[in-house]
Amino acid sequence: MKIVLATTAKHKSEILTNAHIYHTCRKGDFAKVKNIENPEQRAIANATGKAQSIYPNSDEVVIGLDTFVVFENQIFEKPRNTEEARNRLRQMSGRTNEVYTGICIIDSRSQTILTDVAKTKVTFFPISDKNIDLYIKSEPNLIHSTGYIIEHMLSCFIKSIEGEYYNILGVPCARIYTMLSTIGYEFDEFNTK
Repeated sequence: MKIVLATTAKHKSEILTNAHIYHTCRKGDFAKVKNIENPEQRAIANATGKAQSIYPNSDEVVIGLDTFVVFENQIFEKPRNTEEARNRLRQMSGRTNEVYTGICIIDSRSQTILTDVAKTKVTFFPISDKNIDLYIKSEPNLIHSTGYIIEHMLSCFIKSIEGEYYNILGVPCARIYTMLSTIGYEFDEFNTK
């Protein structure tokens, strides 16, 4: 059985590969749903849409993922520009946000569709405007699903993380592996590229 990740995002592919969940990447044609207010429902709808947009071959398992931030009951999708990312960091400075990732796994052999949502709370220490500006300037790839990259300079301002770390990066590996295990897959099968 071959695993296909429904994205061409290099960092997501690298995270799965480092977790020994070997796969190929394909991106389908899917317009994200933005009119669903419930974060869990939106995350699942978008992850499912991404997975279903990849027409699976008869021996494939397709993984669709969709990640965004919820802050004060507002869903923050990927920022449109650096100014929007800057304003969001100012809002979240010294406060807690939640990262949601919808997961959809489609097993084409059995026509099984599994869905779940991973949630991780991230609390920041207060971040000065100067440090926010330096952070924005230091991150050329800032505009992605959460609007911040936790692994670099911003790691100095993380007060606490409650939940799966890799969810913040958009690839909740433990949750994905658990879901794959329920449909009978083990690392031995993943290791055959």
